[in-house]
Amino acid sequence: MRGGTLTVAQQADIVGLDPATLSAASSSVVVDQIYDSLTTITPDGQPAPAIAQSWKISADGKTYTFTLRPGVKFSDGRALTSRDVVYSIKRVLDPKLASPRRGDLLNITSIEAPSPNQVVIKLKASFAPFLIKMADQTMGVMPSGYAEGKDLNKVPLGSGPFKFVRWVPGDSVTLERNPYYWEKNKPYVDQLVFKAVKDDVSRIINLQSGLTDIAMSVPFNQIDSLKTNSSVKLVGGSSSNYDEMSLNNKVKPFSDVRVRQAISYAIDRDSIVKTALFGHGTPLNCGSVPSFSWAHATCKVQVTNLDKAKQLMIAAGYKDGFPMTIKVGADYKSQVNIAQAVQAQLQPLNIKVQVVPMEWGLFLNDFINKNFDAVLLGWVGSTDPDDFFYNQFHTGEKFNVQSFSNKQVDTLLEAGRRTTDQAKRKVIYQQVQQLISEQVGYVFIDANQQYELVRPAVQGYEHYANGSLESLKDVWLKK
Repeated sequence: MRGGTLTVAQQADIVGLDPATLSAASSSVVVDQIYDSLTTITPDGQPAPAIAQSWKISADGKTYTFTLRPGVKFSDGRALTSRDVVYSIKRVLDPKLASPRRGDLLNITSIEAPSPNQVVIKLKASFAPFLIKMADQTMGVMPSGYAEGKDLNKVPLGSGPFKFVRWVPGDSVTLERNPYYWEKNKPYVDQLVFKAVKDDVSRIINLQSGLTDIAMSVPFNQIDSLKTNSSVKLVGGSSSNYDEMSLNNKVKPFSDVRVRQAISYAIDRDSIVKTALFGHGTPLNCGSVPSFSWAHATCKVQVTNLDKAKQLMIAAGYKDGFPMTIKVGADYKSQVNIAQAVQAQLQPLNIKVQVVPMEWGLFLNDFINKNFDAVLLGWVGSTDPDDFFYNQFHTGEKFNVQSFSNKQVDTLLEAGRRTTDQAKRKVIYQQVQQLISEQVGYVFIDANQQYELVRPAVQGYEHYANGSLESLKDVWLKK
């Protein structure tokens, strides 16, 4: 069962390996192999022990006491202690680092290490998704003081199942088994390689010819044919992934909600699902939480109504339309196709759209720095409803690049964090999704299925709806 090299083909190259500053899914899945966090997420979206073997929550929900798993070591052999956990979480909180997940931790009043195997975190108020947030890759634990004076893109060090060997930009990241990993006898493979294979066809051909073992993001136009191909295994289906278009609320004409609503009404989401996703998705009419989640909303707000779209454009003073650009990551072909569909669907409003496919790193730079009219992209990795909305729509948050601001939404999002009763949270997030859809915080497009293609020799691989590749430590190669 042990031994061999497992090669995974991704759509895009990584853009960094510092857990605290992650913003790209292509980096997150690699960081997940190098680092461990206090908790992890199960395939069905529940928090579970990782570095922390157990925890206690105070009656008021404001104090979490984590007991660390004994014998955990970093990949260089040094012991992991509570001091390292405190350092790593405080680093995410450091405003100078500008971590995109800093907002998830601002409820913390103190982090202490009363003993080498215990971490106590105190909060200002109860925080329903706290254990889910502690599982995020950005909370990956490194040795205390380790980041000082180091380039973590070149020398990352964690306690995850694999340790870093090298990164060849534009080509691959190579990892090897962490000999000190705490989970007995794992991982099974000696080496793990992530290859950047941007071309959809090449990603599938490379796997079928044996050059790679797992191909991520199977192109939608090949899913049906691969389901009946007995020489490979198609794994996947349900997913929390979704596509959306963000309009820059700080610039005209998108600062006018009527224009945003007009654009939303002009989009034919059913057509996009059929043509760009080949039927492997569902239109989003009311927020982005998937149908399998307890927080899913069913309102029909963002629907196609071209007559209403034209009326709104006239009312906003844009009867003759305007020019705009939609920036999109060139590596993500389905999103380029969606942007081109949107381009055509906005023509009846006299909106002249230029679609600009960009290199992934440059796209992310413009995205984070709010340098766009519109961006079209996909989101992955969400579990709790807070993951879908707080950082993207609460005023001033890092991923609220579209500069959406609504006091009622802010109040609801804050309440959603404080409220621990799931039935009450469901009501809150129904309201959140209704408001965001009406005010067009995003032009929601689709929720899409995700599949991975796996060679028959690959055993033990499991699909996660949130896009995690945590099961790679459980994979072995049949000889």
